[in-house]
Amino acid sequence: WEEMDQATVNKTRDSIRLWAGTAKASSTIYTFGFVSFLRLSEDYNSPDESTKKSYDFVSAEDYNSSDESKKKKSYDFVSMILLFLLTFVALVIQTVIPVAIVVTMDLPSACPNAVDPLTKFIGLVLCLYFVVLTVSMCSGKLRAMGFLRLFCAGHADVGFGRLFLNLGILSNVLSMGAAGAAQYLLFIRNAEKDYVLLLLQSLAMQFVLTADEKLLSSAWSASTKARVAALLDKTNDELKKDCEGGEGDGEGEFMVDEAIVKKARFFDVAESTFLASIGVVGIAWAALLTYCM
Repeated sequence: WEEMDQATVNKTRDSIRLWAGTAKASSTIYTFGFVSFLRLSEDYNSPDESTKKSYDFVSAEDYNSSDESKKKKSYDFVSMILLFLLTFVALVIQTVIPVAIVVTMDLPSACPNAVDPLTKFIGLVLCLYFVVLTVSMCSGKLRAMGFLRLFCAGHADVGFGRLFLNLGILSNVLSMGAAGAAQYLLFIRNAEKDYVLLLLQSLAMQFVLTADEKLLSSAWSASTKARVAALLDKTNDELKKDCEGGEGDGEGEFMVDEAIVKKARFFDVAESTFLASIGVVGIAWAALLTYCM
């Protein structure tokens, strides 16, 4: 792997920096659950900014064997109960509710094509907004969770929290499909009533897609972003120390080896394919719904 060209190394680094930046900026109840189980040292939780910037981690062995005065849990019992409760609420809103709407709603016709052109135009705009929101969600929180799952979930400090990423990715993908189907049925059923109802239905499905973000308080959101940054800094420092078999040219550059390049290529192809599929399917869905209203 010594012959890996510099262009590949630079492209991989640029991609990882982009994904890492998205991960640092994104916060959902699932990423909060992910970082809640990180083992952080007392330095991280210190109110002293000069100490806090070190983001010092401790290994499981050091954490369990260190002095009581130096131990600092990143969570407590009450916070964990609240975390699991809010995760359950997010799952119900994002998956159970739209699926229940799809399963229980009975329509006289799946494509009546009965409303006036103005109503169709308003429906089209609302549908396109839903598609844009879905694509934005894919390039935001789904990218963040996917990156953390692929590049950071195997870290020794992560622990049980990686399961929250699996849950978050699956629930958001299911939510996109279920919310799209539910909006189709709701628009077909109520298109002839009034514009306000169409707007409220569209807003309801948008809320379904973003419930896992809205359940976080500002304090939890800030804590999530800081802990993700801490994990990424820790991972980056470890890669800098281990440059054997990889490319680590220049101070401050992390190592890029064959395994990292393969992961980056896989993630890039998977994300691009998924976004393209969402775009194509979304536009076709919007056009079909507009015609059938």
